[in-house]
Amino acid sequence: MNISEAFSNQKYQSIVDFAQAADFNLKSDINETRLVAVSFYYLENFEKACVYCQEIYPFLNSDPDFLSFYGSCLRKNGSSKEAEDMYKGSLQTHSNSLSLLNNYANLLIDLNRFEEAGSLLDKALKIDPNYDDAKSNLSRLTFLRDSSPKITDDTTSSSSSILDYDPLAASFSPDEIKRTFTDKAVLTNSDNSVSGLVESLPSQDLGKEQIERISLIRSLISSDPMQALADLRSLFAEVGASSFIYQLAGDIYIRLKLFSDADTCYLTSLSLGSNDSSILINLANLAHMRGDQILAFKWLEIVSTKTPDHPQSAAVKNTLFPNGRPSSSSSPFQYNSEQRTKGEFK
Repeated sequence: MNISEAFSNQKYQSIVDFAQAADFNLKSDINETRLVAVSFYYLENFEKACVYCQEIYPFLNSDPDFLSFYGSCLRKNGSSKEAEDMYKGSLQTHSNSLSLLNNYANLLIDLNRFEEAGSLLDKALKIDPNYDDAKSNLSRLTFLRDSSPKITDDTTSSSSSILDYDPLAASFSPDEIKRTFTDKAVLTNSDNSVSGLVESLPSQDLGKEQIERISLIRSLISSDPMQALADLRSLFAEVGASSFIYQLAGDIYIRLKLFSDADTCYLTSLSLGSNDSSILINLANLAHMRGDQILAFKWLEIVSTKTPDHPQSAAVKNTLFPNGRPSSSSSPFQYNSEQRTKGEFK
């Protein structure tokens, strides 16, 4: 197998299968072994990625990019101390490596050592003010640092208060919340422009008529969601599975109060390549509504990293988490045989 070519084509599973089945010689080609390690990393098999990194470490211990990657493998594998030792030692000889500074900061954020992490990110941004990874991690740091470090065991925000919560209302500005409560609507304040929706359809062009139908569907969501859903089914038959189709479906299901279906559609939209942070805001609200506060908080953390200046992120966080953090009592992993039919979707 040509591992370099397979890697360029993102055939990571094929690479790791070949490396293991063929009794791949770890040291025969250092660069190929490095690609095998990265492939394991992309497949989230961090333990194996660490094994391959360890084998080629003697040959690449002066390469700051490799050292940064090895540290990330250790961090993802739960070996925080080893990862920190790797970063610290590497920075002694590569003090201006952006990847080392950024990934070490990432580890320190995980460990709630925000001041140290901030110093590393500040240094990285002084070296390169346009370093996007450091900017994103600085936003993540700010989000977590500004949250209360105490995770309460208070269960007062139980299912009764969740059921009373109007889903997705927190996605609006104060004026929109007032207007929404008056109109009994629950749609998020997403970008209503058609161009924003169709930008995720790279494989084909939409005709003028289809673009007009998208506008019509969106305009019907509040007044006639059933008709909007019927029109969307027709459009889906023409354009196929695209992120903007599933985002629209999620918005319609919200209006119909079919929250589980909305959740599935929003997740599908993300999987198909949507970059719309309003979807993340909606997922946070839906997770909080069903009691999964930890996941809701994580969605908002991703928003803070992805779009730190999002106009609704702070307001939603303050509404869902007035104490700054999720309750440790919430858990999504429950089993109710009365609500589940084994072997079937329900």
